[in-house]
Amino acid sequence: METPFAIPQAAVNGLLKDALQRAAYGLQAYIGAEMQSGKPDDSWRQGKPKSGIKAFPAIKTTWSKEKQLRVQRGRLFRSLGPNSPDNITTIQVSEGKVALLYGTRVVYAAIHESGGFIASKGKMDKWFWAQYAQTKNEFFKVMALSVRKKGGVTVKARPFFNPGVEAFRREGLPLLLKDISEGLLEYINNPKTFA
Repeated sequence: METPFAIPQAAVNGLLKDALQRAAYGLQAYIGAEMQSGKPDDSWRQGKPKSGIKAFPAIKTTWSKEKQLRVQRGRLFRSLGPNSPDNITTIQVSEGKVALLYGTRVVYAAIHESGGFIASKGKMDKWFWAQYAQTKNEFFKVMALSVRKKGGVTVKARPFFNPGVEAFRREGLPLLLKDISEGLLEYINNPKTFA
C-alpha cells in the first residue's frame, strides 16, 4: 500500500523565503564578526537579528592600523543590518528556486574591502587639520600633510565582506540547511500548523 505525499509549493516557498531572511541575518552576523574579530551570535537562526547590536568599540581615537577593519561610528557595520536604509537585501523565491542579494550601499565599503587611493577634492586636508585642531592628535596632522603632498590618502585593504561571506558559507550555511530540513520535517509531521 502506498500513500502519495507532496509538500505544496506554497509551503516550500514559505520555508525557503524564511530561510533566505535568516541567511541575510546570518550574513550580518558573520560579516560583523569578521569586522570585530569575534564569533557570530547564533540569534540569526531564529529569524531575528540580535537586539541591541552595537558597533564594535573604537580602539583609539584614530584609524586603526590593524588588519581587521575598525570603526568609530559604525555606519558601515549598521548598513549590514536589515532595517538600515543603506542595506541591500533582495529575496526571490519561485517554484523552489531561491536567490538572495545582500550588501551595502555605503560608498566607502569597497575601499575598505579592496584598498586603494582616495583623491582629495580640495577639502580633505582641511578636514584633517580641523580634526587635529580639535583633538591635538598627531595622526591627523600627519594625514593633513600627507594629503597636501600626495593629493589624497592610500587606504590599505581590510577585507571584511568576502571573509564574512566565506565564513557564513563554511559555518552558517550548514546550520541553515539543517534548519530548513527540520522545517520540512515539521511540515510533514504537522501540516496544519503551516495552513
